[in-house]
Amino acid sequence: MAVYYLQYRPQTISELDNSSGREVLGSIFKKKVVEGSIPKSYLFCGPKGSGKTSAARIFAKAVNCLKEGTDACGKCENCLEIGRGKSMDIMEMDAASNRGIDEVRMLKEKVFLAPTKLKNKVIIIDEAQMMTKEAFGALLKLLEEPPANTYFIMCTTDPQKIPETIVSRLVKVEFNAGKEEDLKMSLDRVVKSEELEMSQTVAAGLIAKSEGSFRNLHRLLNELVIEVGKKIGDEEWTKFSSRIWGTYGAGELLSDLETKEVEEILAKIEEMAQKGVDFSAFLERLVLTSQQQLLAGGGDNEKRNYWVRWIDQLIGASGQMKYCPLSQLPLELAVVKFKEKPGSVPTTTKEIIPQPKKEVVSQKDEKIVKKVAVGSVSLEQIAEKWAEVLAKVKPYNHSIEAFLRATKPVELEGNELTVEVFYPFHKERLEETRNRRVIEEVLKLVLGSELVFVCKLGKPGVKPPIVVPKVESVEAGSKPATEPENKDLYQAAREIFG
Repeated sequence: MAVYYLQYRPQTISELDNSSGREVLGSIFKKKVVEGSIPKSYLFCGPKGSGKTSAARIFAKAVNCLKEGTDACGKCENCLEIGRGKSMDIMEMDAASNRGIDEVRMLKEKVFLAPTKLKNKVIIIDEAQMMTKEAFGALLKLLEEPPANTYFIMCTTDPQKIPETIVSRLVKVEFNAGKEEDLKMSLDRVVKSEELEMSQTVAAGLIAKSEGSFRNLHRLLNELVIEVGKKIGDEEWTKFSSRIWGTYGAGELLSDLETKEVEEILAKIEEMAQKGVDFSAFLERLVLTSQQQLLAGGGDNEKRNYWVRWIDQLIGASGQMKYCPLSQLPLELAVVKFKEKPGSVPTTTKEIIPQPKKEVVSQKDEKIVKKVAVGSVSLEQIAEKWAEVLAKVKPYNHSIEAFLRATKPVELEGNELTVEVFYPFHKERLEETRNRRVIEEVLKLVLGSELVFVCKLGKPGVKPPIVVPKVESVEAGSKPATEPENKDLYQAAREIFG
């Protein structure tokens, strides 16, 4: 199955979804036709998913296109090679993970070599705001005297963090969040090409939930199609959106904060958890709605302080959510802390006896029916292609790929593939219906066989098949922080994230 946000990326300036970026780049290349030259260095800035990196790749095509004009043709040998990501003359650096001076020095060595095949080299630095001060200093000299036939494009979501000395040497191109008409045009293109059937209510819902991001829009559509298939009606959309965002809306929760007791709010959050709501997505919506309330407060200090205190709790909950085995718990703690009256102390303490959690599963998921595998594959072949499976899963969901890295295939019986998992938390997440479906789709794509994905816990004391290097996070001479009581969860986090 296609990853929509990758497959349907615009390939030419005229196809760019973001009208502001399209207009500026179009005028730059008209200038090239008239005057014969264009600036060498650019800063593409705007929110996530607004088309910055796609536009940078289109720029690389346009300055190397074999067909003269004001746009990349998308069909010549150079355009196709760049589109496939095979050109050695187009260099992309992710500054989020390659942010230091050593990486810039290596880049400088490559930049001064002549292009191997294309007319021009293009250097694309993504997440540029993450670079260190020393790296910016080393890059400054390159921007002041760029090599012949070389263009620089820096992409960022936070231009305020780019030093003024760097910004002053770049042509700034603003990318805005997608307008409703642009998002609809982008959605219609995918729906038509993939032969999907979708009501106007579903389309409007997807656009509203995308929050102006073309990438979010395509990812949500991908998840929806994986879950319900190519025919998507209002009923399917209601079930899907209820699972991800819940029937308890962000606005309703904020209203309850002012008028309802803690117990009532917690009961509603627990009901959402029973239905399998994605609390990460819900919390994101809650933060956005709360921020809008903060901005609408005007000069009322009491209101401003109210929303500042609440948003502060939400930010804390967001940080805890990655490592908490109960995804609803950080939000529940945020509600309790926020509703507590300063200085008040509970007069009684009740012992809370945990009640067995009722499993909420759809009828078709109550039992996984074994099917006859389409094609045949051995356990050895699966092991050989496991790295490819991880690579294909990553564009769908980074978290699933991270959990799968600490697993290994151990048994294949019929079409049931058993994977050994070394932490209960990993097993719980990988067995979630939507995550299992993504994995099974990718297994079919890579191996050509329909397999049923099953997890089993490894033996106590067995070390996972990968080890991520430890990252020191304490200053020299200081004592390391005490490990959390939940050592299993703590160790799982260390294995994945370092």
